[in-house]
Amino acid sequence: MNGQVTDIKGEPIIGVNIIVKDVVGLGTITDINGKFTIKVEPYHRLLFSYVGYDNVEVLIKEQRTVDVKMKESEASVLDEVVVTGMGSQKKLTVTGAVTNVDVAELKRYPTSNISNALAGNVPGIMAQQTSGQPGKSTSEFWIRGISTFGAGTSAYILVDGFERDNLDEINIEDIQTFTVLKDASATAIYGSKGANGVVLITTKHGKAGKVRIDAKVETSYNTRTITPEFVDGMTYANLVNEAQMTRNLGRVYQPEELDLIRTQMDPDFYPDVDWKDLILKDGAWSYRANLNLSGGGSTARYYVSASYVEDQGMYKTDETLRKDYDTNANYKRWNYRMNVDIDLTKSTVLKVGVSGSLGKRNSPGLGDNDLWGELFGYNAISSPVYYSNGYVPISHRDDNKLNPWVSSTQTGYNEEWENKLQSNVTLEQNFDMITKGLKFVGRFGYDTENKNSINRRRRQICTRPTDATKRQVQSSSIRCETPMT
Repeated sequence: MNGQVTDIKGEPIIGVNIIVKDVVGLGTITDINGKFTIKVEPYHRLLFSYVGYDNVEVLIKEQRTVDVKMKESEASVLDEVVVTGMGSQKKLTVTGAVTNVDVAELKRYPTSNISNALAGNVPGIMAQQTSGQPGKSTSEFWIRGISTFGAGTSAYILVDGFERDNLDEINIEDIQTFTVLKDASATAIYGSKGANGVVLITTKHGKAGKVRIDAKVETSYNTRTITPEFVDGMTYANLVNEAQMTRNLGRVYQPEELDLIRTQMDPDFYPDVDWKDLILKDGAWSYRANLNLSGGGSTARYYVSASYVEDQGMYKTDETLRKDYDTNANYKRWNYRMNVDIDLTKSTVLKVGVSGSLGKRNSPGLGDNDLWGELFGYNAISSPVYYSNGYVPISHRDDNKLNPWVSSTQTGYNEEWENKLQSNVTLEQNFDMITKGLKFVGRFGYDTENKNSINRRRRQICTRPTDATKRQVQSSSIRCETPMT
C-alpha cells in the first residue's frame, strides 16, 4: 500500500505518523514529498496523525493506493486552559512552570491516597513513602526538591481556593482539575507560602441538564515488596554452634538438644516456630466504592458524592477472639461532598460547598510500630506459641523481647477515629460591564476536626515458672503469661 498525505491546500506534509490500527509494530512516516509505503492486510484501518492536525482513519479494502488530506485542528494544544494563581489562562499565555495533571491517569493507580500516585506521573515531583501501614501509607512529596530549611518543606495546597493540609483526604473521583505551580513566577502571588511550590485542585460542580449518576467499585490485592526469609530452628541452632566454634567457644546446643529441636519431643523448651508464617498474611485486599450524582437547571446546579475506602491489614488474627474484637491493622474511610452553584443574577454566582471525611484505623493493643522489630528479634526456638499448660509466653526466656504472636493478637486492640468537616461559601461577581475580565471573588470557610480513640488492653498475669512449663530457671525469675480464657 502506498499513497500521499497533503493538507487542504494540496501541500505535502512531511513526517506524518501512519500506523495500522490495533496492530502492534506496523508503522511508517511520510517522506519529504508526503509519500509513504506500508504493508497492510485488507479490511484493516490506517491511522494518520500529525501535531496540529486532526487524526484521519482510512479503511483499507482491496485498493493499493490511498491519498489522504489532513485538516488543521481547531483546538490546538496551545489553546488548552491552565489553572494558575490568577485564574484560568490559555497555555499560550503562561510563561511560568505550570503542569496540568491528567486526573484520569491518577485514577488508574489502585491506592487510597492521591500522594502515592504523584511520583512518576507529575514532572518535577519527588515523593517518599515511609510506611505501608493502612491509614499511614501516605507519601511526603516535594516540588523541585526542598527549597526551605528549618521551616515547612511541603507544598502549599489549595482546594477550591481554600488552604488544606493534606490532599489525601480528598476523594480522587471528586477532582476536576489538578495543577502544579513550580517556579517563582507562577507562585509569586502566594508569597512565602508558595516557596515550595503550589498545588491547585478544583472539585467537580454540577452542570445544567438531566440528572447524571455515576457509580464505581474497585478492588485490588496488595502484597509486600519484599519480606526476609527466616531460618528454621535446626538451622538457627547449627549456625549458633558454628559461630561459637569459630571463636574457640563451646557449643550452645548439645547433640541431644538438637535432636529435641528436630523431633519436637519437647516443644515447651525446644520449640521450632515459623513466626513470619504465624503472624503475617501473604497479602491483603483493598476496596474502593464511589457514587455521585449531578445535574440542575439554568438557575441552580448541584454535585453530590459519597465514597468508601477500605485497606485491610496483613496481620493474622486469633480466630477465638474474632467475635469480640479485631486486632488486624485495618483502615476505613468514608468521604462525602456537596457543591451547589446558584445564579443570583446574570452576573452573580453563589457557590456553597460542604465536604468531609470519617476515618477509622485499627491496630493491635500494644500498637503495630514495634511488631516488626519483635519479629526480627525473635528466632524460631525463642519460645513456643503456647505452653503445654495452655498459657501463652509473653517474653523470651533469655531476655525481654516480646512474643510476636502475643504482641499482634493477645494484647487487645486500638481504634482511632478522625472526623473532619469542611464548609465554604464563595461569591463571584462579574464586572464585565465595567472592564472585560474584571471579577470580584469573596470566600468564607469554616472547618472543624475532632479525634478520639478507644484503647482496650488485655491484662497480663505474672507468675513464677513451674515444672508445668518445664523451665529450668533461677528461683528469682518471674514470667508473665496471658491465659487464653
